[in-house]
Amino acid sequence: MRELFPDNPIKAFRAPDYCWSPPHLQALADLGIEFDFSTKLFSEPAAFKGITFYPYPICHNWGRSVYTGLFRALFSKRTIVLNFHHWHFVNTEAWNHFYVNGNPEKLTATRSRGNKEVRKMFSTFELFINQIKALQRTGLFEVTPKLERRSVHPSIGRASVTECCSEMIAWYKRYYHYKPKHLHDHFEKFFFEA
Repeated sequence: MRELFPDNPIKAFRAPDYCWSPPHLQALADLGIEFDFSTKLFSEPAAFKGITFYPYPICHNWGRSVYTGLFRALFSKRTIVLNFHHWHFVNTEAWNHFYVNGNPEKLTATRSRGNKEVRKMFSTFELFINQIKALQRTGLFEVTPKLERRSVHPSIGRASVTECCSEMIAWYKRYYHYKPKHLHDHFEKFFFEA
């Protein structure tokens, strides 16, 4: 990415499918990545081992659930991260849908939405953005693209780390049909060993 976009400093990362592991976080930190959006460990931006972890995004695909998720979060969270998959606006399936049943013999193209449906998707998304701007003008909340490094190092409980690791393993088993053998050991070493 840095070779493709040499004029844009790349400092943030979100793991594909939110499937992350401590070794890749450490590798990213060594490469100068400062922000991660992949974990559910913190409800507010928090620093740990040189990385500022932002809260897990509340939205993933564009649709009505975005509104309910956002407005519910407005009254319960101080920091809200929205994430929308770009493919969702133009395709009917995820870019990696062909991996759901394991490694395919060959890759297949995703089905595209029709032009009318794509225009409708972007039109309703634009309306959503305008509504966010209107709410921002009321002073109820602030919208900012600026990422801020944090110096707060919260204590991390073993139970929350174990839960996070279990979620990753369940995701790998459900969608990619394998169980990582060493993931739990990686979590323990990264979070609890000096």
